[in-house]
Amino acid sequence: IFIAIGAESGIFGLYRNYLEDPAIASLSTQQSYILYTIYFAMFALGRLVGAYVQKKMKPAITLVFCVIAAMVLLLIMMITTGFIAVASITLLGLFISIFFPTLYAISIEGLGKNTGMASGLLTMGFLGAAILPVLQGKLADWIGLKYSFLISVVTYSYVLYFALYSIKRGTEKI
Repeated sequence: IFIAIGAESGIFGLYRNYLEDPAIASLSTQQSYILYTIYFAMFALGRLVGAYVQKKMKPAITLVFCVIAAMVLLLIMMITTGFIAVASITLLGLFISIFFPTLYAISIEGLGKNTGMASGLLTMGFLGAAILPVLQGKLADWIGLKYSFLISVVTYSYVLYFALYSIKRGTEKI
């Protein structure tokens, strides 16, 4: 949860900078505001669709699909410019929206009497929202804004591992 929330916050924080960067899309402030609203609409839609889909299939399987889609979109963002880059970062909200609630549910599944303590500890994962965006900002200064999103690819790789591991161990609910 620490890394998922941290990467998500980095994306939120740099979304408009990404769109307004002359080397990426060179959008105006007004255009980036509008697309930021659309991004959060995609985020909300992803949460609703994810909740519905997870009633039909294992949450970890939904998470695997969404993590892979998010990583593909991040890679597309890093290698393209213009409309494709804008569409990729905007669609990203659709897929990353289910990360937190799904990771949370999978993490506390089967803990019995330790669920309360684990839940409290997982809530501390929000600290990632204070740390990873700063690291991504430093990375943006060092290698460029586009490639600073590598931090999200790396963190989402671990989320993918966790989801696959939870499927393998079979402890998450159907």
